[in-house]
Amino acid sequence: VDRDGKHILTYGESNLLQKEGNIYVEEEASLDGEFSKFEESIYAKESSHLFKQISEVEEASSVEDLKTRNRVANVNLLAMEKKKELELQLEESGRGQELSESEKSLPKSEFHLANQKLVKMNRYCEEHELDQKAMKDDILEALTVNDTKHKKLLEVKEAFTGLAAELKSSMKEMKAFQEELVSSANEMRKLEEFSKHSSSQAELEPKRALQFENMLELAQFKAKEIEGQMDSLQKGLKGLYERIAENQHVKGVLHANAVELSTIQEKLEISRSTVADFEQKLVSKDSIIHELTEELNMLKVSEEWMKTHVLELENLLAASKEELQAKHVNLEEIELKLQEKIGASFRNQVLWQKVTVQSLQKDLSDLTREKVTLQSTVADLSMKLSMNEEQFRQLEANLNLADQNFSKTDSLLSQALLRNKELEQNQSSFEELHHDMKKVMDATTKRNLELENLVQSSKLAEESLKTKLRQSEMRSFSAEKRNMELKQQFNTTEMRCLEAESEIEDLNNQATATYQSNAELEDKVQSSHSKTEVEKCVKHKEQGTTAHQSNVELGDKVQSSHFETENAVTGADEFEQLLETANYRIQELEQLLATLEAKYRDTETELKQYSGKVSALFAEIEAYQARSESLESVLQAANEKESELTDALDATIKDRKKLEDLSNIQAKSLSEAENLIQILQNKLKSFGAKLESAEEQLQASSLREKELVEKLRSTGEQLKHDGKAVEDINTRNLEMNSLNESLDKDTGFKFKEATLRFNQKESEFKELHEKLQFLEEQKTLYEDQAFETNEEVASLKAELEANAMKLVSLDNKVEELNQEVLESDLRAEQISLENELMAVTNSKLRLELEACQLKLNQLNQLLNTNHAEMEATSQQLASHVKTISKLTDENSTYLELQSATEYRLRGTEVQLHETIEKFKQKDSEVRDLSEKLLALETQLRSQTG
Repeated sequence: VDRDGKHILTYGESNLLQKEGNIYVEEEASLDGEFSKFEESIYAKESSHLFKQISEVEEASSVEDLKTRNRVANVNLLAMEKKKELELQLEESGRGQELSESEKSLPKSEFHLANQKLVKMNRYCEEHELDQKAMKDDILEALTVNDTKHKKLLEVKEAFTGLAAELKSSMKEMKAFQEELVSSANEMRKLEEFSKHSSSQAELEPKRALQFENMLELAQFKAKEIEGQMDSLQKGLKGLYERIAENQHVKGVLHANAVELSTIQEKLEISRSTVADFEQKLVSKDSIIHELTEELNMLKVSEEWMKTHVLELENLLAASKEELQAKHVNLEEIELKLQEKIGASFRNQVLWQKVTVQSLQKDLSDLTREKVTLQSTVADLSMKLSMNEEQFRQLEANLNLADQNFSKTDSLLSQALLRNKELEQNQSSFEELHHDMKKVMDATTKRNLELENLVQSSKLAEESLKTKLRQSEMRSFSAEKRNMELKQQFNTTEMRCLEAESEIEDLNNQATATYQSNAELEDKVQSSHSKTEVEKCVKHKEQGTTAHQSNVELGDKVQSSHFETENAVTGADEFEQLLETANYRIQELEQLLATLEAKYRDTETELKQYSGKVSALFAEIEAYQARSESLESVLQAANEKESELTDALDATIKDRKKLEDLSNIQAKSLSEAENLIQILQNKLKSFGAKLESAEEQLQASSLREKELVEKLRSTGEQLKHDGKAVEDINTRNLEMNSLNESLDKDTGFKFKEATLRFNQKESEFKELHEKLQFLEEQKTLYEDQAFETNEEVASLKAELEANAMKLVSLDNKVEELNQEVLESDLRAEQISLENELMAVTNSKLRLELEACQLKLNQLNQLLNTNHAEMEATSQQLASHVKTISKLTDENSTYLELQSATEYRLRGTEVQLHETIEKFKQKDSEVRDLSEKLLALETQLRSQTG
């Protein structure tokens, strides 16, 4: 600005010098006539210039706003005063012209002096016009700055009211959130109690072998804990022995140790109760094992008795065979060859019928046993299904609670995201305020620079006027009056300059007052905002910790619920497999029953045909009936004993086979369950890791937000310091109006340093803005990750619902299977009744068949037709023999497994006895220690007494 002003002044001076040269040449050319024309032209130019200035001032005054009319009125008054002064100057110039006309007769030297004075007056007028323009521009700029400041103050007030409303809403939200946290804590306690209850129920469900192992592990772990406690007690006793010589402070220590001993004794009593429970369980298990061994011994004794009985029967059969052979020899001697043929055919027929009857009896016994086993399996399945239904109900309740907890965690996460958005909005508002403050600071710096330029220009004008006055005083004494007038004008201009300076000082004071008010408002806003932010940060921390704890507890509960659901799913799979095997077995039995029914029907038709044919032969065989009845009775008794023995063996083999199948199925189900548990545990670990990473990222984002808030606070403090520095600079500027040019240079350097600082702060703010953008990008990434986790949780929920639907379908299938089993039971009862009827009819037929010896020729033809059926039955018997061999092999494996389990049980019994002995030893040691402590207490009491 200084350079521009100097350039304007030099340009004006050069133009004026050129004008003076031209005027001087013209005056030399035409002295008197042309001089008047020249003065008239100068007067016209000056008057036109002054009128232009007046019109410009009036136009500028008409353009100003209504808000600043009071200030503009002062400016108009100043302009009117300046108009009056200019009119006075014009009058004075007119008077000077009149005097110049009167003094035309003076010599050329005086003419040149007058011309020089006129030139100086023109210069002074031009400089005064420039000063007026600068003052007008300054006043307009000050008005615009004040308007902008007023608008900014209104915006700050609106922002402050908005922040107050936000604070109120945030306080309400915090209260509601605290109530929700209290309710969630109560629900979490309920969930913990429920999870404990469910875990206790789940621990009771495992099988006996796992219970033994878990109980042993718990006993060992408790023994280790008690050993550690005993070691700690021994160390404490050593410390007590060392501190016996100390003062009365030992009483408190002994009291604390006594309390600890009481707690340890309570723990020991609890451990004793647990040991007693273990002993009771072991006694019960020993009784069960003893019963099983007794049953095995009974089975072995029954097998030995069966073997002896079979040997006796074989001996009886041999003796009976010898007797029959002797009788047959006698009969052969007596009877004819025809009777021998009839006897042989009758024996063959009787043997065939006996074989068929025995096979039917065996089939009936097998069916009855299979029916009993199916009933037992159905009962077991129904019990397991009822247990599983209860478990599934519990799991559904747990899942509902887990869903509620997940919904609560989602709501908490959404609230946290909303809080983050609010913080971002506050940061953006702070950034806008910071930008506004920067703009205000820039405007103030520009204003100060302009004021400094004005002061410098006024100083230059004063110096130029002083030089002009000195020159005028030195040149002539004749122009003293004019000099006095010029002095008066100069004084008036000085007064005006002083008034302008006072106005400038007033404006500066107003600006400083507005700055101070803005700073105070900003301090208040920042303090309130910082307080609210601190409270929000503390509350967010508390909420984050509570949310983290709730997330951890929910994760544990989700893991337990997942574990229970997985166990239920594995149980359901096992039940599905068992049901499939049962269905397959039922289908096989139905097929066998259908084949047997067909055979029974065929036999009934054949027997009806035989009864018609045998009735004619019954009279002829009465003589031979008395001899064959005794043999048949003996054979029937032997066959019945053999059938009973075979039935007993079949039953034992089937029971062993079933037990082996169940053991294999259980082993497979356990292995599958363990695999599924491991897989699901890995999945849960991965989900837990993801949740932990998400929580860590949220914590990192919260820390970064805190850092940003701290940085914003630091920037606010720096802005405060900068405002103070600006105020100091303003005071220095006011002082610089009275100082010399050296101080002006120093202030220029200080302004440059301040601008550099502002530039540095702007660069720092840009860096902070970039960091905020980076944090916002990270926040979006975290939100995407949270959305993905929510989708995974939703997929898991869908899977759980699908599993629940599968369980419902399985329950329906089980009900259908129960109905089918009931129908099969009814069919089996019908078949048993039909078998009883068949037995009655068979007894009748046996009596009728004894009369069929005379019609052997007809029966031989029928026997040839039935020979094919006999071959089929022989094949079936061979298959049954193979199955019996397989069952014997499986029975041997079952015996091996049973021996292994007995060995394990013996090992566990030995370990339990060892642990019981250790507990007894530790009880004795604890008693000794308690006695020693009592003795020490009595000694200390006696010493203190």
